[in-house]
This record gives sequence, C-alpha cells and structure tokens, in this order.
Amino acid sequence: MTADERAEKNIARFLREVGPSKAVERFLSGYGRVRTRSAYIVELVEYKRWLANEGVTLPWDELPVDNLRLVYGSGPMAL
Repeated sequence: MTADERAEKNIARFLREVGPSKAVERFLSGYGRVRTRSAYIVELVEYKRWLANEGVTLPWDELPVDNLRLVYGSGPMAL
C-alpha cells in the first residue's frame, strides 16, 4: 500500500467520524495533495474532540458562524 493509499484510507475513516459537513468538505477541498488533507482532517477531529471535552457540542457547520458572532458580533452575511 502506498502512502497516498494509506492517506485516502485515513481520510475516509475520519470523514465517517466527522459525518456530513459542508464546512469540512470545503476546507479539505482547498488542499490538492491527499497526504495534506489526511494530516488536516486528523487535526480537525482532534480539535472537535477537545471542543467536546470543553462542553462545546455545536455541529461542524455551526462552528464558523458561532465564531463570527463571538469575535465580530455579526452573522456570516453582514458586511
């Protein structure tokens, strides 16, 4: 098995844990190399586990919107 094949397998495994998420798909689509996507999804899953331990239970697609509200006091469409 090549490194790229292992990376694809790793991505598939972590995407099952992530579940359907447009935010994660969009983030990962910005990286062309499969090994880069694999490394980032591992970090995303670790981050989500840390958030859960801190009591944050928002779905993936809600996290960016929540961040905008907390940091800027606005929604995603406010300019």
